[in-house]
Order: sequence, then structure tokens, then C-alpha cells
Amino acid sequence: MLKREECVGIDVEVKKTEKPRRKKRIRSDIGCSNGENTKRMKKKKKKKKMDSGPDPPPDLPQNFREKIKQLNGCDLNLVIQKRLTKSDVNDKKYRMSIPIRKLKYEFLRGEEKKLLDSREDKKIKVIEVELIEPSCERLTTLSLRKWEMKKKKGKTSEIYNLVNKNWYNRVVVHNGLLEEMVVQLYAFRVEGKLHFALVKVDDVGVGKNTAAIRIQKNNSSDI
Repeated sequence: MLKREECVGIDVEVKKTEKPRRKKRIRSDIGCSNGENTKRMKKKKKKKKMDSGPDPPPDLPQNFREKIKQLNGCDLNLVIQKRLTKSDVNDKKYRMSIPIRKLKYEFLRGEEKKLLDSREDKKIKVIEVELIEPSCERLTTLSLRKWEMKKKKGKTSEIYNLVNKNWYNRVVVHNGLLEEMVVQLYAFRVEGKLHFALVKVDDVGVGKNTAAIRIQKNNSSDI
């Protein structure tokens, strides 16, 4: 644009300059035909939720009932039905997790809860328990612990664990436990002391043993 100004009686043309506008760069996750590099947005993968087996859960098998009766057990209740995770059958971790939010029955007494919530020199306190193995042939001694697992956004999740080397060496190996197998954990008392019974739901004739099916598929593909 031209603007005319007077300066000492002389007409002078002054040119008003405008700053060039910068073009906004638009990011896109769609590839451009002109060869420009564009950043693609990564889509978050949704975690697939695992089902916990047949609903309603099948009853405790008769051979377990007889075993518990022989031990003079009482106060029998189903604690949880779940699919075994990769961590549950890991030969380095020696534990089975029992998520508190998935409990079907609160199996601990008041004094037992207080014990597991307490710490001694920052050490986690434990309760020694006996477990009837899935074979229903023998009892194995394990430790019951309570852990707080940190999650994203500063949240925590409370979880019980049956833990020690007996879990993997005796229970997992001897009873052929595999990832994704459906199991039930029952709690009962013998003279006031806490006991558990672990049952493979597939042995009851209900449910789908996806772990065994997956292994069969892998073996058939190798042939």
C-alpha cells in the first residue's frame, strides 16, 4: 500500500511493508503424496481381560471333601476361582497371586488381617498355612503374604500371595499346572489354623483347558 506524505514541501511516496505470515504446519497421521515425513500416532493396545472360568463355579469334588473331613476341617468356603497367570507358574517367582478385589469370601480373621498389615523392620509378616495339592494326595506348607503393588497414576492394588519354593517345586511341577488353567482355591480351618485346598477346574470336568490346547497346537505344527 502506498501512502503519500509531505516532507518540506516535497511529495514523498512511502511504502508500508507487511510481515509475511507463517504457514501453520499441520501434523497428520496420514502419509503425504509429496514425500514429506509425518509422525504416526501410536494406538494403545487394550489389554484383553481373562475370564475366570465357568459361572457359576462347580462344586468342590467329593475326594477333596473326604480329605478335609479326615483332617477334621470346618468352615469350608470358596475363596477365588481364576486362571493361572504367567507369573503364577514362573519357576523364578515361587508364588500364586490372590487379588483381594476378586475374593468371593473373606477368609481371614481380624487378628490375621492385622498381622499381615503389620511390618517388623520393614519386613513383611507371613502366616504359615497348609495346602491340599490338586492331586489331593498330600499337604504342602506355604506362606501367606499381603503385598501392595504400585500401579500407574500413583494407585496401589492390594494382593495376597501363597509363596515359597514349595509352590513351584511341589505344587506347580508335581501337579502339572500351566498358564491359563482354571483353578479354585478353598479355605477351611483345622483346630482354628488356616488351611487351603487347590482344585483344577478341568479335572472336575468343567471349563476349557486353553493351556493344554495351546501346547497341543504347537506340537502338531512341529510335525
